Formats: sequence, C-alpha cells, structure tokens
Amino acid sequence: MPDNSFTQDEDKLLHIIYHEYLAQKSITPLNTYQSKIFQVNSLFPDEQKNSIMPTLVKLSIKRIIRLFSDKRFMLNEKAIPYIEKRLNKNSMI
Repeated sequence: MPDNSFTQDEDKLLHIIYHEYLAQKSITPLNTYQSKIFQVNSLFPDEQKNSIMPTLVKLSIKRIIRLFSDKRFMLNEKAIPYIEKRLNKNSMI
C-alpha cells in the first residue's frame, strides 16, 4: 500500500470517500463492484469539483483509487483495510 505521507486534503477526501463507500455498501450486496464506484459530480457540490480533482489525482497516483476520464472513480479493494486502519489511527489522535 502507499506510504503514510498524506496531505490534510487527501485525508479529508479519504474520510468522505470511505463514508460514502460504507453508505453504498449498506444498500448493495457485499463486495459488489457498484459499491466501490463513485461519481465526482454526485459526491461533491459544484463549487468543490475543480478543487477536488487534483486531490483525486494524487490519491490515484498513490493507488487508493482508480480515476476515470468521465469523472468517476473506483475505490481500490486492497486500499479499504488500509483506509480503515488510517482513519482509526487518526481518530485516536
């Protein structure tokens, strides 16, 4: 998995993505492809889309997500346990 050097924006975005993943997972069967696909347009308000894209690119480079040209992204299955550990560790601080 990627190194531990995440910016504050990346951590914030990870938190948002993970909570949306949990919400989608609760309404779709476990481990389905659809529970890991997100639309940038529906996840973030219009005023945030342009500022969010560079952070999404960075998370893609770190292999947390897979970014598609049509402004969708997919959460990397192998990244989910890493994100859970990271969020739990940060919540203890």
